[in-house]
Amino acid sequence: MPNLEDLEQLLQELSYSMNAISFNRIFWAIVVLIGGYWLARIVYHFIGRRLRKAKLTEQMIGLSKALIYLIILMASLVLAFDILNVPITITVVVMVMVWGFFLLILQPSLKDLSAGMFFHIYKPFSVGDLIETVGRLGYVEETGLNFTVLRSPDQKVLTFPNEHLKNSGIVNYSRSAMMRVDMAFYISYQDNLLEAKKVLHSVLEKDPRILSDPAPEIYVRALDTVSYTHLTLP
Repeated sequence: MPNLEDLEQLLQELSYSMNAISFNRIFWAIVVLIGGYWLARIVYHFIGRRLRKAKLTEQMIGLSKALIYLIILMASLVLAFDILNVPITITVVVMVMVWGFFLLILQPSLKDLSAGMFFHIYKPFSVGDLIETVGRLGYVEETGLNFTVLRSPDQKVLTFPNEHLKNSGIVNYSRSAMMRVDMAFYISYQDNLLEAKKVLHSVLEKDPRILSDPAPEIYVRALDTVSYTHLTLP
């Protein structure tokens, strides 16, 4: 943590540098900043096209473009300071302040960004997969660095922050070739429980969509006030 004397010395160095700055240096510093901005934009789009040809995911492409864009802008700022003869100590302080400012603004998004990178590395789901998360079911339509977009069976578009998905857990139904469906039937205490179980077995055996391996399971899940709850797992 710099003390008051160090801060006064930095201000004096900056004052001396400002006095020595000529109009010619200011002009070329502005040219470097504008040129760096346009170069960053050109490289940003060029890198995007090249990385798409390399068949990288949109998450990696977006992150790579953002990093390269920021590096070019920071390099342009350092070069402009050098043209203006700004002391290196002042340059370092300004760069740290700029990075701190960006980190402070982007702090809410950094967790979503890290979660997006987690999804890219471990791939718990892909575009087109049917997943359940945050209590909602839907097909993955888009995976970004900060957000994931799902489309529910009733055609609603659901957008969730990546950190929210990571903390809530993800059930991926598309990773397996089959999916077991839970079906609950309520049977009164006055009815014959064994007979009801036989009827359910008979219905399952006649349905060609029901697999024999794994075999269907039928059992009592709960005892309610007025009925049994029969759970069928075909």
